[in-house]
Amino acid sequence: GKAYAEHFWKSFRENYITREDIRYMAELGYNSVRIPINWRVLMEDGEEIRWKEEGFELLDRCVNWCEEEGMYAFLDLHGAPGGQTGANIDDSLDDVPRLFIDADKKEKCLALWHRLAVRYKDREAVGGYDLLNEPICPPDGGRDNDYLIPQLARLYRELIADIRTVDQKHLLSIEGAHWATDLRIFTEPFDDNMVLHFHRYAEMPQRSCLDAYVKKAEELDIPLWMGETGENSNEWYAAFYPLSVSMGIGYNLWPWKKMACTNSPCSIRAPKDYDLVIAYTNGDPHPGYAKSRAIFDEYLENIRLENCDLHPE
Repeated sequence: GKAYAEHFWKSFRENYITREDIRYMAELGYNSVRIPINWRVLMEDGEEIRWKEEGFELLDRCVNWCEEEGMYAFLDLHGAPGGQTGANIDDSLDDVPRLFIDADKKEKCLALWHRLAVRYKDREAVGGYDLLNEPICPPDGGRDNDYLIPQLARLYRELIADIRTVDQKHLLSIEGAHWATDLRIFTEPFDDNMVLHFHRYAEMPQRSCLDAYVKKAEELDIPLWMGETGENSNEWYAAFYPLSVSMGIGYNLWPWKKMACTNSPCSIRAPKDYDLVIAYTNGDPHPGYAKSRAIFDEYLENIRLENCDLHPE
């Protein structure tokens, strides 16, 4: 029901990440937090540009907690207007990277980063701006959007030029295409204060899967950040992350918290009967509104840090 959905999302955003989560990250030794942002939290999804102040207040709150704990907050546009990826990770309507196709979506993206830069230009706790998460996924047998990669480079230049009109201080984190693994757009530095941001998953944890990025960083004289990595085993982490650090490459573990897992720092306990929700998404009968609300009420409690199973290892 619509009323419960509104209650759910408000409660989810209150409970999923709290001050206690940020404090625990600091206790574990992390020195930065990459905050994934869905544009719909900050903007109305409509014809005109309309801002949601309550969304910016959520972001302010998280940045403030990072500042209190002596950590940097990186603002990560994980779901850009229209979708930047061409896959379901950006919460787009049709798994098409319309950010690069529809003029309206590009206009909204430029406006959003301008507003973020105005809001955070003087915040030292903000480590930098991660302009687009994993833009333009590889074809992999599906739709081939590689023809848009030149537009990705052009959009970066437009975003950076606009941001720099109000904020000359903050680091810019720039990701290539194909799950932030493709280096073709990096023919020159996009800015004098940037990091080449790449992602590594499911590779053999050895130097060879980092060499191309090290070579490109040396060629352009810019630093590297492995801004997303994880979803693997502790043995893989133990092999790969010390290697990365030894090569001067910082890393960011993804994600902080997910359901019924052993490879994230926090594991959310699955609510009783959650399998009914999964089965419904696969075509089984609707569990009923009352039953569904009970399942999601339990989930909203389970996502609190104090109710999670912790994996400090």
